[in-house]
Amino acid sequence: MIGGTDAQAQQIAGKYGLTDLQHHNPPMGFIKDPAAVEDCLKFIESVSPFRFCFLAVGSPQQETLAQALRARGVAKGLALCIGASLNFVTGHEKRAPIWMQRLALEWLFRLLQNPKRLARRYLVRGPRIFAHLRRSRVVLRKATLSG
Repeated sequence: MIGGTDAQAQQIAGKYGLTDLQHHNPPMGFIKDPAAVEDCLKFIESVSPFRFCFLAVGSPQQETLAQALRARGVAKGLALCIGASLNFVTGHEKRAPIWMQRLALEWLFRLLQNPKRLARRYLVRGPRIFAHLRRSRVVLRKATLSG
């Protein structure tokens, strides 16, 4: 598990009966520090092979880590970019009311809870994806199985 606090890691291990949960919490802003990124990548590679590696350091940091892991090709297992999921699972953050979840407005609930942190992400950076989608072409490929 990459990200979250030691207390959250212990809470998750206890809740789900995990007996060998390995945890690393890189410092805030680590993605801009090549040495901190390297430490994180080496930690993940040192516990490989693993069934799952939960990357919970926020977007786009977790996607950057996942891409670096893939490019290096050392770690074996499934890396999942889970963002703030740890905060919801451990009760550190409250989920939106069911009616907002059903209307796909959970992002709005989160924005209202923490506008200073999320306004730029949700209202400035996020909508840029629509311009990229208009220029993109989606190509579906057959999955390949490797032995």
